[in-house]
Amino acid sequence: MARPRNIVPTFICIDCSRMDVIQASFRSDAEFGEWCRKAIRDIRSGCKSEDVDPIVMEVYQKSMKKMENRQNTNHNHYKSSKKLKSAGASHRKAEDELRKEPEGATMEYTQPHAPTQHSGSANLESGTPADLTLLPPDEKSCYGEFQHVMLTNGEGQKLRELYGDNLKLAIDILDSWIHNNARKASKYKSHYAVMRKSGWVWDEVQKRIIRDNQVTKSAMQPKSFQQQERERSARGAEYLLSMQGAV
Repeated sequence: MARPRNIVPTFICIDCSRMDVIQASFRSDAEFGEWCRKAIRDIRSGCKSEDVDPIVMEVYQKSMKKMENRQNTNHNHYKSSKKLKSAGASHRKAEDELRKEPEGATMEYTQPHAPTQHSGSANLESGTPADLTLLPPDEKSCYGEFQHVMLTNGEGQKLRELYGDNLKLAIDILDSWIHNNARKASKYKSHYAVMRKSGWVWDEVQKRIIRDNQVTKSAMQPKSFQQQERERSARGAEYLLSMQGAV
């Protein structure tokens, strides 16, 4: 719901020099005070009476114009920010649909067509697309251990540039998932779309790379003095227990 607009200015300013001139035109402070009170009443009523002072009317109209310009600016800013939020929400929703693994699908997995098995299908993982360049651009080939991942030559080239040496890992992840979730796999219209950078396959590959790097880094780090002492104490306790058992 749009915010209601003010019908009278929320702030009116008259410079001090002008107020001094206005005050000097009155014979007493009482008359000047009465003029100020009437000016306030006229401004609060929207200067609709016929006996409004010209100075008050001029100040009121200037303030009213400033207020309307500010309200229009705020309204335009609100509309543009609302459009940006709506577009951002739609984009995030589309990305979330690609990232999350499908759950609850009940349709049987049916292969739309039987892709031709080519001798060069394994070259996508090895990085030598010699035979794939001879295939029609729209014809898909099967990849992976279970041959569930279907990609065209162009899609394979793009994924190789994206994943590099980790392309085989990405194909194996998707191939194993489809093999174990055949009833849900029919939701995927394009395996290339699932394997792009915004999909859950990409996220899973990055998680495994990070986990493998942490394991390698942990194995290469030297043991601390406290850890070495704990291991010595454990070995000593095991030796004493074995000696007691022997006695």
